[in-house]
Amino acid sequence: MGPDRGCVDPMVAERRAKAFSAGTVTGAVAGGRQDGAARFYAAETAKVLQGFFHAAALTGRTLEHVLEWVANPVKAEKPAEILEQHPQAARFWDGLLHGALSGSADTVGNTVTTVQQAMALFFQPSIRARCVPSAGRPATDITDVLARRGTVYLLGRDDPYASASPLMTAVAEQVLDTALAMATTSPYGKLTPSFLACLDELPSTTPLPTLRTRMANERALGLSFLYAAQTWRQMVVCYGEDEARSLSGLTNNIVVFGGGKDIHFYREVSDLLGTTRISRQSISDGPGGIGTNRSVEDVPVLRPEHIRLIPERQALVVAENAPPILAKLRRCVDGRDGKALLARQAAARSQVGLDREAQVDPAERAAAALAYARAHNLTDPDDPFDVAAPDHEGDGELHKGRTAAPHLGDSPSDPDSAPTRNAHTHPHTKEWSW
Repeated sequence: MGPDRGCVDPMVAERRAKAFSAGTVTGAVAGGRQDGAARFYAAETAKVLQGFFHAAALTGRTLEHVLEWVANPVKAEKPAEILEQHPQAARFWDGLLHGALSGSADTVGNTVTTVQQAMALFFQPSIRARCVPSAGRPATDITDVLARRGTVYLLGRDDPYASASPLMTAVAEQVLDTALAMATTSPYGKLTPSFLACLDELPSTTPLPTLRTRMANERALGLSFLYAAQTWRQMVVCYGEDEARSLSGLTNNIVVFGGGKDIHFYREVSDLLGTTRISRQSISDGPGGIGTNRSVEDVPVLRPEHIRLIPERQALVVAENAPPILAKLRRCVDGRDGKALLARQAAARSQVGLDREAQVDPAERAAAALAYARAHNLTDPDDPFDVAAPDHEGDGELHKGRTAAPHLGDSPSDPDSAPTRNAHTHPHTKEWSW
């Protein structure tokens, strides 16, 4: 589906725009000026995108039109015109759009950059083609997938050059909204069986802006959440200190693995586990005879350094008000089922490799592009760096409009045919003509 689908509803447009903009905050530095600035421009980006999505949906425009506006938001007059004149447009949204794209040059420039960052993935033609429905690739009916107890997989990574985080966050929010709508209309008052949102690498790939609210309100409706992060600092960078602690407080079960380097986090976990009281007995032997002394002492259940030393295939589990336990773990690739899973993984990787081999070679694409450019006069014939190969059909005759440099050591025997120096060449190159 396109990002503007369903955005005739202003609520859908606003939520989707905020989901896209939330994916741009993952690189902010928590607690500092960059963190506040990133969140400010994410909010301004949401105002722009919600206006673009709403305007496109109201007039039947496509993703191509939205990208045309995103490419130069300041000069895009059509969205504001639609929001101002269309009777079904959300009131005051034209003002929100105008306010986000006006003001100081620095503020507007940063807003535009963030808007383009949120939609950057769609500017890749191959990715855009996979995301837009077509005759041979119909739109995914998320409601039907969930009704048939299917699974939606979102695969991506936090790439600083082409991050999939904004798109994956928006899709994840759409799936969760669909599950919530199904839960509220269910005759049981909740989803049965329950819906699981497994959010691996949450801070890097899908930093859901609504996660705290969902965890607090939607668990009673049959929506369960499992999220994972490699370090606590990732959560802080993504959500900020207060929001990250709120998420941690709403989490029923916490699983901690060893091998980390964040001693402050391990200290907090050690404090969370509390202390245990042990008795000590000491015996002394002196001039007065042998004496026995008994005492009690409160010691941590697990010291921070002991948490770091938890071995592989074990984890510390803190489940609500139950005592902490050290659990033994079994990898999903172990045993007979694991072998079958690895075999399917190998087959999938082999298929991906075949698909990549079938792609056009980059050198061939570059050659075809250059040939088209030369055939349609898109290159500069006077560019000393644009050198064409001699035409083998014409005894050294050069292609029209091109120049070539002779090999070192060439010495024409006929003085009249000797190459002459062009007076208007680059100071570090020699251009020759015959």
